Amino acid sequence: MKIKNNSLIPLCGITAIFGGMLNGIIGTGAGIVYTFLFSLLYSDDGKYEKKDIFASCLITTLPVCAMSFSAYLKNDISILYSSLPLLPAALLGGIVGGILLDKVKNGVLIKIFALITAISGGLMIWKAL
Repeated sequence: MKIKNNSLIPLCGITAIFGGMLNGIIGTGAGIVYTFLFSLLYSDDGKYEKKDIFASCLITTLPVCAMSFSAYLKNDISILYSSLPLLPAALLGGIVGGILLDKVKNGVLIKIFALITAISGGLMIWKAL
């Protein structure tokens, strides 16, 4: 996608930095920030659906998560061993999610995203208390 409005380029940079910092500090949140950014960028473009925004967010959070994981791994190698059993289920979930993406309606997808975001936020606040 080519950005038609050059005033959005600084917003993209600021959002990318904020998403990376958020992911590095608390281990989550970059996808939510990127979803907001892509929603702004794609809002006037009729050929993109909400599904495209979520798919774009997934691919942009991958390097951010890999960098955070490597930083955590550098400090504590046991993270690798404790996360290995989760890898097959995560890969299977990603494959199934990719297959189902075209079959789920945009409205349902938005509600699922909102529900997961609300539950995650609530759990983080609950654990902080």
